[in-house]
Amino acid sequence: MGKITHLALGNITAFSHFEEEFSPGINTFIGVNGTGKTHILKILYSACSITSGEDLQKGFPSKIRSVFHPFNNDNNRLLKHPLTTNTFIGVTITRDNNKILDFSTREALNLFSYELENEYGWQEEPLESTYIPVKEMLAHAPGFLSTVSKRELAFEEVYTDIIKRAFLPKLKELPEDQAELVASLQKAIGGKVTQKGEYFFI
Repeated sequence: MGKITHLALGNITAFSHFEEEFSPGINTFIGVNGTGKTHILKILYSACSITSGEDLQKGFPSKIRSVFHPFNNDNNRLLKHPLTTNTFIGVTITRDNNKILDFSTREALNLFSYELENEYGWQEEPLESTYIPVKEMLAHAPGFLSTVSKRELAFEEVYTDIIKRAFLPKLKELPEDQAELVASLQKAIGGKVTQKGEYFFI
């Protein structure tokens, strides 16, 4: 399974400039509210998401926009300095096989006037990822996907994605580390989650 090894950001959301080399294994972000921890995860999730499934054809600019869900198509929400009309966004992400996804806007405030390098090379191998949003979504699952397919809702696409993943059939066999995690969770909640139609029960 592939891994993200490096991230560089410029003029996006909370960051004028951010650059970090990731460690093997678990990486933890710690900071006060509003410093951009969640935004880093959403940017990385968007990059991973376009390597498999229905997002394969979507592409990075469309995915990152739907993950952040700018209100009224206002891309200002993605900019670090929204009142500065010459501000451009830059995102560079590297994975362990030295594939690089390099995204930069060509016009300020226009997420769809951009340069994107190496997207197809980036997509050659899937990068598995799941973004678990802050809202508990299993209780909202009944009818959610059919509603969001026809109506404009103020939900970022991460909420749709997590419900789609919850509806996937169980794996025939879990890797050992995941099986141990599931067993620990079941012990903690005193049961297991089951599904009947679009409803989930403990």
